[in-house]
Amino acid sequence: MHHKGISAPLSNLVTLLRHCQEYAYFVPMEPPSKIRSAVLYLIILILPYMMVVIVNEYSRPGLEGYYNAKYDARGMNTATASKAACSWKCFFDTGYCKRHHVKYMQPLFKVIDPIYFGIIGLLHKAGNYAATNLLFLVIGWPALMYFLLIRILQLRKKLRYG
Repeated sequence: MHHKGISAPLSNLVTLLRHCQEYAYFVPMEPPSKIRSAVLYLIILILPYMMVVIVNEYSRPGLEGYYNAKYDARGMNTATASKAACSWKCFFDTGYCKRHHVKYMQPLFKVIDPIYFGIIGLLHKAGNYAATNLLFLVIGWPALMYFLLIRILQLRKKLRYG
């Protein structure tokens, strides 16, 4: 059957998809097994962290990082100010970063700044900025997002399969 205004191969694909859709109404779908769900949840947990590691390691060669004597560690970014890219200058001087690197979010500074500087202030007030930052922004916040995503997937599965 050829659909009006559509090429023959595309028309065949449309027809096939319609048949598949009609067939799906008559075939009862089985919910995924607990093992399959657990594997999916594990992949969802690990994948973002793996992407961060892959991007960081891919970007690392050739970078001349800032040396932090306090922690005896070299960072990936330079301490030299650059209008082309963020550096440690942006970490120590947020205003510099906002002036030179932030383009699209400038109209939202009135909304974002109190939240951003409020979070930074709370991290500093906790006593140990680095540990609090790690606990809250690296572990706590992603854990909350992960929990909410898994909860959404569970509710979706419950709605779909009963």
